[in-house]
Amino acid sequence: MTSLQPQPYETRAYTKPPAQAPAKGNGAAPIGETPKADTRGEAQDGATIVPVKSRKDLLLSSWLTRDIPERDRLLGDVLCTTSRWLIFGETGVGKTLLAMDLLGAVAKGEGFLTWEGRKTARSVMYLDGELPAETFKERMELIAGRYGPDLALYGYNRDVLPDGEMPPLNTHARDQDR
Repeated sequence: MTSLQPQPYETRAYTKPPAQAPAKGNGAAPIGETPKADTRGEAQDGATIVPVKSRKDLLLSSWLTRDIPERDRLLGDVLCTTSRWLIFGETGVGKTLLAMDLLGAVAKGEGFLTWEGRKTARSVMYLDGELPAETFKERMELIAGRYGPDLALYGYNRDVLPDGEMPPLNTHARDQDR
């Protein structure tokens, strides 16, 4: 006969780090190095992830009082550091130009369309798996002309990266040049 005992939960809650504690890295290894074994104990902003102690911690009332770090907003209320966007549509409608222009604004810390920027430059990544390298370069030149050539905008294109050379997507830009 099978026992219907409750099983432990893998769910985690977030708590803010102490004010004096420096934010830790995300545990991602630089290119060519082995990543750390477990990075689940930390949120993207350095906040600590605390295991849920009981099933009551999953109730609506507990969520309403849970201390979760604010989002790190990059562009108004539509884009934050934990956002993932997928833009799709017919060929030639401007998906690449829209996305690169948006990323250029974020990389420079400026607003885009009607959304306010955070006024602080950020590292951003554009991952392309479709355009030929010459077209990708033309698009990058347009962005450099609009926002300047010194943006931390990393453009990954299938034609210029050898197989197996795509760095981990969760690696900080400062760690990629090591």
